[in-house]
Amino acid sequence: MKISVAVVSLALVLTGANAQWAPMANDPGAAQRIAWWRDAKFGMFIHWSLATVTEKGDWVQWNEQIPVR
Repeated sequence: MKISVAVVSLALVLTGANAQWAPMANDPGAAQRIAWWRDAKFGMFIHWSLATVTEKGDWVQWNEQIPVR
């Protein structure tokens, strides 16, 4: 069992190591969109908590009627 997990893990790592980024075909608007993206200074905030493990959202305590101690 340990050997098969190791072999599968190694195969996944080697497959990912071989992945290469390829630029898009000659898209005339691509440079303009990338420039806008960089100028917009877009950021993403990802919130993770124990409530996300239950996949019920942050209202899990209220919805499941879990008492506050």
